[in-house]
Amino acid sequence: MPGTTTSIGLLNSDQYTSAKIDGKNADRLLKGKKLKLNFPGKELKQNFHRQLNPFTEIAIPEDVESLYEATIFAADNNALEVRSLQRSGETNIPEVKAARDAFFNQEAFVNRGVWDKNLFDGDLETGFWPQKKYRLDTRIEGGTLRLDLGAITFLDKLIITVPNEFALQPLLVGEGNFVEVSTDLVHWEELTYLAGQQSEVNIGKKVRYLRFRNFPQQIVEIEGLANGQQLDRSQWRASNLFAHPSRKQAKKVWKSKIVLNEIADGSYLSVAVNGKHGIEGAYAAAKVGEQYIGANNRASSFPANNWEFMTARRDNNYTYFIPLDKSMIGKEMEVFVMGYDEDNLNIDPELYITAYPHPWKKIKLTLTKK
Repeated sequence: MPGTTTSIGLLNSDQYTSAKIDGKNADRLLKGKKLKLNFPGKELKQNFHRQLNPFTEIAIPEDVESLYEATIFAADNNALEVRSLQRSGETNIPEVKAARDAFFNQEAFVNRGVWDKNLFDGDLETGFWPQKKYRLDTRIEGGTLRLDLGAITFLDKLIITVPNEFALQPLLVGEGNFVEVSTDLVHWEELTYLAGQQSEVNIGKKVRYLRFRNFPQQIVEIEGLANGQQLDRSQWRASNLFAHPSRKQAKKVWKSKIVLNEIADGSYLSVAVNGKHGIEGAYAAAKVGEQYIGANNRASSFPANNWEFMTARRDNNYTYFIPLDKSMIGKEMEVFVMGYDEDNLNIDPELYITAYPHPWKKIKLTLTKK
């Protein structure tokens, strides 16, 4: 662990000609002597994996919608294969990269429309839309198209492209529709636009979050313009399965207050929603000052636009994972659990902190045999 010390010795030292610790000479080990090692970093005063303060039921807060939206915008509806790829991270192994490229670039995957990045790739042959495999509608309460620009951005116009009028349904050409925009998940403004195969939504202000309660069934591209120039979309994200907040009325809310005086690398909060809460009947989020922090992962998984089989539709024992960073050290954090299913509110949430990967520190010992 960081900041700790230990002593090591070497068995059968006569079998080696040299020893190095992180590239530096450590030949005293060859003489049967012990060597003290100091692991880098600041020593943790508490276990990085532990239970935190209990939850208590509170009156439903005025900003319960903002808490809900924080987690919904932090989450995604990409295929499970995409989530697995993103968890794994980059690879330096050519064979692994080739296998990944072969899978994710195959027509059988691309044409299914299960990855939000297809909306921002400049290719009108790809897209992202709610899946109805096995005749199951994976949308929650009708779903909502959400768009996160990744940062507060001045946006003159948003352009949404569909391939034909059938893809535009349930919207109709020339029909008026609405989009809600916000910079902070608290204050929302409703704007109008006319639907078409290329819908132009006039914004004319700074925004980050957009949500469309009604949206086309097959979208192939979303673009943004500011001052006549196309905006960089590399940080844009979209989801389309989660319910609009008007369809999610909180019935009970629980809160835990914590102050973390240290946060190990890779730390996150685990919010265990113990008990039966109904399918998509409970959500969790956090707040530090005026900043809302959503849970970007969950067990069982958030609903996905599946490439193959469906995600599990569980009605009990969700665990939400809320990421932490060093800026939160020493600040009061409020963690909330919101229950939405009136028939399933007998739940007992618990709060833990943990880290993955475990925050071990490494020191490399190199031995050269005779």
